[in-house]
Amino acid sequence: MKTEFETKQQTEFKHGEEKLPGTLIAVLLLGIAMVVSWFGAYGLFLSR
Repeated sequence: MKTEFETKQQTEFKHGEEKLPGTLIAVLLLGIAMVVSWFGAYGLFLSR
């Protein structure tokens, strides 16, 4: 039989894993926004 600590530890691990895909998507979107803004500023710099 599992102890209360083992059950809690497994629940926390499982709960943390569920957020990883959402975190990856958020980081990728933020990175894309940063790259697009950088190229926009660079394009503005070249046009002047």
